[in-house]
Amino acid sequence: MHRNGYNTDNVRENNDNNIATESVEFFEPLNESVSESVVLPNNCSELELEVNDQLNVNSIELEDVDNKDSYNTIIESNLFVENVAQFYLKLECQYLLPATTIQYITSEVSKMHEETQEIIKKKLTERLATEGMSQQQIASILKEAFNSDLILKTNDILATNFKRKKFYKNKFDYVSPLQVIINQQKKTTFAYIPIIETLKSFFTDKSLRNELGHEEPYKKDVLQDFMDGNIYKNNKFFQKNPDALRIILYQDAFEIVNPIGAAREKHKLLAIYMSLGNVPHYLRCHINSIKLVALCKESDFEHETVYGKVVTDLKKMEQEGVEINGKFIKGSLVFIIGNNLGSHELGGFIANFSTSKYLCRFYLITRNEFYQEDGAYKIYTPRTIESYNDALNLIDNSNNSCQGIKFNSIFNELQYFHVCAPGLPPCIGHDLFEGVVAFDLKLYIDYFILKKWFTFIELKLLPAQRQTINRVVADYMINVLKQTSRGVAEEMARNICEMFPETFRDTIDDQQWGSGIETLRMQIYNCVQYMKHTKSRNKRALSPDSDDADEEERKKEAALSYYDVKMNMAALNMRLNYLQRKIRNYRKKNVFNY
Repeated sequence: MHRNGYNTDNVRENNDNNIATESVEFFEPLNESVSESVVLPNNCSELELEVNDQLNVNSIELEDVDNKDSYNTIIESNLFVENVAQFYLKLECQYLLPATTIQYITSEVSKMHEETQEIIKKKLTERLATEGMSQQQIASILKEAFNSDLILKTNDILATNFKRKKFYKNKFDYVSPLQVIINQQKKTTFAYIPIIETLKSFFTDKSLRNELGHEEPYKKDVLQDFMDGNIYKNNKFFQKNPDALRIILYQDAFEIVNPIGAAREKHKLLAIYMSLGNVPHYLRCHINSIKLVALCKESDFEHETVYGKVVTDLKKMEQEGVEINGKFIKGSLVFIIGNNLGSHELGGFIANFSTSKYLCRFYLITRNEFYQEDGAYKIYTPRTIESYNDALNLIDNSNNSCQGIKFNSIFNELQYFHVCAPGLPPCIGHDLFEGVVAFDLKLYIDYFILKKWFTFIELKLLPAQRQTINRVVADYMINVLKQTSRGVAEEMARNICEMFPETFRDTIDDQQWGSGIETLRMQIYNCVQYMKHTKSRNKRALSPDSDDADEEERKKEAALSYYDVKMNMAALNMRLNYLQRKIRNYRKKNVFNY
């Protein structure tokens, strides 16, 4: 999420598409009884606050609307201020500039504009005076012209950090965080952004409202989204309400300071985020589509208090829904994403993976069964809602954990969700990419080579193709980018080495000594310099004033050199496309049936 939780999309040119924002100033006091708590800057004086309170930042005070042109002027003025405010907000929240830096930028811009205005006024006054106008007429013209200066009005409205924050909260769709008490005696709290209010602001954008009900066509025998799986298809809530909101939660803990040192785990935070499965998958994981739900210090965390606030809103979504575009739409929790540690703690499972007897939240498997011979390849009894409840009954009698379960998760109070439905999917990053993929993928490649579907040589570029790439990249830098510095050459080399690591890595006696980025950078840069020198030399030789007898021959050579590069580039693209088609054909075969 962006700092302070503000969404920083571009302002759209209609009032219905304001930005859905939510903000948590976690380390500043929150007032639950106040709908919008404004945290004042430390350097803000009482006099400044009194002046700012009198400022109406919802709109620009212009003259009364007498005609259509005046109305259009007001609309354009408001839009201009919104765009400037959006610019400052983007600098602070997306590019993470401090508020002091933003204040310096606004102050300097205002000063530069005022100096420019003074120069323009002086020049206009002198020019109008030469035209025979009186001082009264000149003053009237200047007043009318400069009173419509949008930058001047904007600088006044967004002059201080306090004014900017107030403008953000009043003009953009801001969802105020609530301060919820965790422990009255310890005076611990956490910040919660109401899910229902967030959903309301989320769909103030027309483009997102239009995505509701626009599902991608289902492809038989192709799993491309969670909606193609049996867990979603068998969910009774979504069978009854096919157009309901599919709420996805994500929880994780993170450090906000250096994890090595005395401050380790002192300021560790638990964050809960929300996304919607109704939006397309390519937008679902976009940072602006992920909404903050709660922030809590991990040392203050209590399961029922923190997650209970979330469950309360989710129950309302299941029973009542939220009003979107004049229509109430219900919603339900589909699943909760997280790493294995966080998912086990959320689901009430034992989170000790090193010594606990039961280590899996999907199957009733013990540690000894898993580590016995071929234990990882056997099929075990899956956990069900019934087995989960049976274990809870045994815990009540023995006051101890049973079958790897410590307590009943509060999310099980939802009517259409259960952690053993299953509702806690595995973590692909830890379970696959840091697990079996690193070892098994090499076995797959060896098997493909054994079947002679391709070889390592085909995965590498030939020397001639490597030279062609250098020439094509150099031509691109000279004629398209118009940038031929060493830095650009290094960036190009880095991208190419990431695409073809086997081809460009530095090897001596079959041992890798480097990634090849520096070597390729030098080759590309030298090729650029050579082509620039050759190009300038050809220009001199082929000039109209040249007395060279071989002028026509030089023209042909220059043309052939240019088309040679283009043809080699086309040949390279054809070969790359051929390899891609070949790999796709291999994937269509049943290559994993050994």
